Amino acid sequence: MTCRAVIGTILVLCLLGMTAAQPNAVPVKFETPVVTATAPCGSLAGTVPHVRSVVLVMMENHATPVLGSMPYLHATAARCARAAGYYAVSHPSLPNYIALTSGHIPSGIRGRDCEPGGSCVSRDRSIFGQTRGSWRVWAQSMTRRCQRQTIGRYATRHTAAPYYTRILTQCRARQIPLDGPRHGLSATLSADRLPAFSMVVPDVRDDQHDGCISCGDRFAQTWIGRITRSAAYRRGDVALFVTWDEDDYSSGNHVPLVVVSPYTTPGSVARGRFTHYDLLRTMERTLGYAPLGAARTRSDSLARQLGLG
Repeated sequence: MTCRAVIGTILVLCLLGMTAAQPNAVPVKFETPVVTATAPCGSLAGTVPHVRSVVLVMMENHATPVLGSMPYLHATAARCARAAGYYAVSHPSLPNYIALTSGHIPSGIRGRDCEPGGSCVSRDRSIFGQTRGSWRVWAQSMTRRCQRQTIGRYATRHTAAPYYTRILTQCRARQIPLDGPRHGLSATLSADRLPAFSMVVPDVRDDQHDGCISCGDRFAQTWIGRITRSAAYRRGDVALFVTWDEDDYSSGNHVPLVVVSPYTTPGSVARGRFTHYDLLRTMERTLGYAPLGAARTRSDSLARQLGLG
């Protein structure tokens, strides 16, 4: 028998053996990554991220030690990730919100907390515009869409979007009350329709602006819990960031940054000096956008250390 014939015989026998064994083969099981309240991170650590939605939760006016007084967020930072050396870039509030969403603080906003209008606007591009309309600002205690006046516990300066002239026509449809029955965040999560980028803005009690630290912790527990229980998060489509706009002038603007994602190794601590511009770059690169403004000059170190780069 020739070599070719021998090889052919072996192949036939192998194929017949495989066919005969098929009915008794043990099926391979692929399990859905497990996400629980006490283990929200790490189910997809080490895999290539496919994040489709970034959620940014904003708190107010406290330095990094505030985490020690917030049982839920302190535990979440340990179960997920935090940045050890993270800094706001300015005082007071508004310039930080604009920096964090555009990479630049216009002269009319620098050093000011002002209502949108006149020189208190930004004509720069922003992460809102980069999404081509796939964005939301969910603002607690806002009484009407894209509200441009600070009333009660709602503060316009904490929402960023109304200051951007390029997206004013979109703002009325996309900056909406947090608890709206049809288009609020809970309804959007239930309908599995998270946009590419969203900001979750507590009112001035629940964002700790007025000093209620426990209020901020309860707010974070409610909404982070709802987000991590959503179908989108469990699929690996969502990365969530919690940070503070500025400190209370006590720590050189050193503020907390807590990161929650299925790709983040539990207990991660990002080492290095990072600012709001690094976070903007991380959010943009995670979504596949080119960095804007000062974010262009930052590296991808923060994203890599969080499992998102």
